[in-house]
Amino acid sequence: MLAEAICELEAKLKAMEDELATIRHYVERMEQDNASMQTIIRNKNLQISGKANLLALFDAGFHVCSAHFGETREGECLFCASLLDKDALHSDEQK
Repeated sequence: MLAEAICELEAKLKAMEDELATIRHYVERMEQDNASMQTIIRNKNLQISGKANLLALFDAGFHVCSAHFGETREGECLFCASLLDKDALHSDEQK
C-alpha cells in the first residue's frame, strides 16, 4: 500500500515537472516575443517623432534640409520640400 502511494506521488510529480517545463518554455517564447515587439514599437516611435520634429521645425519657419539646417527660412526651399516629400513617400511605402 505504501509502495503504491509512493508510485502515485512519483507519477504526479513527473506530470507536474513536465507541465512546469512546458510552462517555462512558453514563458521564454513570450519573453522573446515581448522583447521583439518592444524593439519594433520603440523604432516606430523614433521614426514618428523624428518626422514630426522636422515638420514642426519647417512649419515654424526653419530649414530642415542639410544645406541650411536650422537657419530661418524665407519663403519656400526646394531642398526642404524635396526632403519632406521623400519622407512622405517613405512613410507611404511603410504602411
